[in-house]
Amino acid sequence: MLSSVKSIAVHAEDVYVLADAVYKVTPDSALEKVISDSDSVWQAPGLINAYEGNIYLVDTVKNWIWKYFKNDQGFSAIQDYFLFDTIANLNGIADLEIDGWVWLARGREIMRFAQGKQDVWNIADLPTPLGSVVNLYTDPSLHNIYILDPGNQRVVVVDKTGVYLAEYHWASQLDIADFVVSEALKKILLLSRGTIYAIELR
Repeated sequence: MLSSVKSIAVHAEDVYVLADAVYKVTPDSALEKVISDSDSVWQAPGLINAYEGNIYLVDTVKNWIWKYFKNDQGFSAIQDYFLFDTIANLNGIADLEIDGWVWLARGREIMRFAQGKQDVWNIADLPTPLGSVVNLYTDPSLHNIYILDPGNQRVVVVDKTGVYLAEYHWASQLDIADFVVSEALKKILLLSRGTIYAIELR
């Protein structure tokens, strides 16, 4: 199963793995299946995230976001996140972040959704346009959205209304695979070829 992992989500102490189904990593490092796809309308969910205990899946084939509510028995039956009249092109979505809003990144495009409907959201006063592929990082504890723009060797900082605030560059040609941000520790952590690099937030 681990060879087919598509995405991982962390909520508090819970770690969820998306493969042929959704699994939870238990304290003894075993995997417990918590959501099965056997009776669902999944086609090819490729991204998972968790918010307030609920699980969200991006299905690029169905062009839809599925949601499972946390309950006393585990999780609810599959739910639609999008409203019935919401139309969004999810082909090529590379990242899913949730902080109350649902954020998606595709190429250089960033989309924001609220309660199943797309919001109008753009970055104001960005000095240099975003590169061809970007990833995002945010969570409910962060004030800002952090945009990994590897083509321009930078992390762009934007507030949640879309106002450009700052950007952080690295000098060497690093192949950045992922990143996280802690505003409490004032650090951006970049993962490249098994090594973690830190950038101090000003």
